[in-house]
Amino acid sequence: MFSCHLTLLYSRPMKRILLTFSFILFLFSSTISLFSFKQEPSSIVGFKQLYVKYTSDFSSKFLKLEQSILMLDDNKASIDSLITDFREVRYAYKKVELILEYYAPRMALDINSPLVIKPDEYDKEKIRYPEGLQVLEEYVYGERPFDDKATMIVEVGRTKPLLINMQLAAEMFTTSEAHIFEMARFHLVRIVSLGINGFDATISLDGLKETAYALDAIDETVQVFKGSSNKNVTVLLSKIHKTIVDAKKNLLVTNDFNRFDRLYFIKKFAIPISNDVFTLQQVLGIERLKFITALDLSKKNIFEKEAFAVDFFSQNQRDTARRVEKIALGQVLFFDPILSENNKRSCASCHMPDKAFTDGRAKSLAFDFKGDLERNAPTLLNVALQRKFFHDGRSSLMESQIVDVVHNASELHSNLDEVAIKLRKSDDYKKLFKKAFLGTPDTIITSEAIRKSIAEYEKTLISLNSKFDRYMRGEKTLNASEINGYNLFASKAKCATCHFTPLFNGTVPPLFMDSELEVIGVPKDRTEKELDTDLGRYRLFGIDLQRGSFKTPTLRNVALTAPYMHNGVYNTLEEVVEFYNKGGGQGLGYDVPNQTLPFDSLGLSTQEKNDLIAFMMALTDTTTLTSSPSKLPLFEKEIEWNKRKVGGEY
Repeated sequence: MFSCHLTLLYSRPMKRILLTFSFILFLFSSTISLFSFKQEPSSIVGFKQLYVKYTSDFSSKFLKLEQSILMLDDNKASIDSLITDFREVRYAYKKVELILEYYAPRMALDINSPLVIKPDEYDKEKIRYPEGLQVLEEYVYGERPFDDKATMIVEVGRTKPLLINMQLAAEMFTTSEAHIFEMARFHLVRIVSLGINGFDATISLDGLKETAYALDAIDETVQVFKGSSNKNVTVLLSKIHKTIVDAKKNLLVTNDFNRFDRLYFIKKFAIPISNDVFTLQQVLGIERLKFITALDLSKKNIFEKEAFAVDFFSQNQRDTARRVEKIALGQVLFFDPILSENNKRSCASCHMPDKAFTDGRAKSLAFDFKGDLERNAPTLLNVALQRKFFHDGRSSLMESQIVDVVHNASELHSNLDEVAIKLRKSDDYKKLFKKAFLGTPDTIITSEAIRKSIAEYEKTLISLNSKFDRYMRGEKTLNASEINGYNLFASKAKCATCHFTPLFNGTVPPLFMDSELEVIGVPKDRTEKELDTDLGRYRLFGIDLQRGSFKTPTLRNVALTAPYMHNGVYNTLEEVVEFYNKGGGQGLGYDVPNQTLPFDSLGLSTQEKNDLIAFMMALTDTTTLTSSPSKLPLFEKEIEWNKRKVGGEY
């Protein structure tokens, strides 16, 4: 997607080779840097110098932290010094993070990986353990850091070799002015969606001050264009700088992580900064990169209408020909039970528009009324804005998800190739496919064309116009309870560390390349006496860490999508909030050793629970609850098929 020379080169098996090579090159880095800078525009020269400055600062502070660990004694002064030096390392990382996450995400992960143990699904013997700054944070802020001194020394030893590789990176990546703007904008999304919510400062709760340094990186990055003779550029740079100065003051006005007003910060500072950076790029005449990204960078900020490029998540990213006709065909197919083996079930049987594209049941009916399906039917609103499908994330594309449903013996009990043969018996369908796929082999009605059409229809089910969204765009107001609810959501209640703003699902910003799964320990039934027996993603790969692992679903339209959880165990949001407030499965006393949800009680008051629910209610958007077709295509010879009902019989 980007210029990833360093990402391609860097890997664990090559670390020793790189390290040796790095020391040699590092001796000549200053000379090489000066030589290479001369051949580039001043903005690029300034940017690379900025990166050298950031890496140098991070390295020196990391080495100072190492000395603090080595000299650590079991006394308050020594521990206070350790915490101070650790904070300085984190602040320095928040500056270099802007560039490192963009050009060398694997190295960024090694330096600052989340506190989650991740298995390799294709090699069960491989497990990725957390490492780097977040691991050190656990020990630095532990009850007795001195007791963990040896462990911290080992952790520092794992991270230390990367310092040279970070410095080497300045000579290895190629960049452009368009790249500079893209990474600055991504970093601002990272701040809004992760940074101010404490995503990677879960123990220190120092995310607000760290965000101030992240904003400094954005400011210093765009200031590399200050040499422009265009007066409008000078005005914009001054405006961005002032807004960032004010934003930093706002971040540091309180030391209480839970009391910070995040919505005020986003509206007053983050959105204006994003808008002005966008305008600056336009005034400078710097064209955007041609790559398709999840965020539509032709929009000023992530809260604008159509801020997300739905095609990014699709198999057919650039196949936009005759889209209107494909959508119309896809809608008909979605509601037509001809896709099922008995011509009585359709996609809409479990995903009804009037129920926010769910069916309102704890578990959906199985084919031919043979009991229930194993899991709850998730909403299809915003289904296009994720990287994994189904509760266990077993499909990575909408198109393949459609195949799974049609072929599943308990759902539509059919086969797409057989469906295509059936559809060819209808002149009405032949006309619809000819309109949608004119000039392509799919005009003859193929299984591929069926998948494409339904996917194109599902891409239209975008629901990002709730009261919350209109508030962020300045079109609506939120009441005090809703505002406090969001701030709780992003702090004390810890919801936003899994349900990321602004999609409020588990698709990870700012690149949105992955959808997270979690183990939360859902009860089997409403009595909460025992753990649910559904093994989730474990059934796909047989990895113990994934027992009971399920995809983090969207919370948009959650007011309309009861019952909740993969097994529909809870009927109300009050019950769901209380489950999390108790600490999930472990909080209920279940044996869930691999639980990824914090198991301590959140300590939410009754008012705080009500506020949290009020915010989630503000995520309701019914504008894309489309109606069903008035009639279905006819068949000339298969007269019995013409009795089928729009949306199916059950």
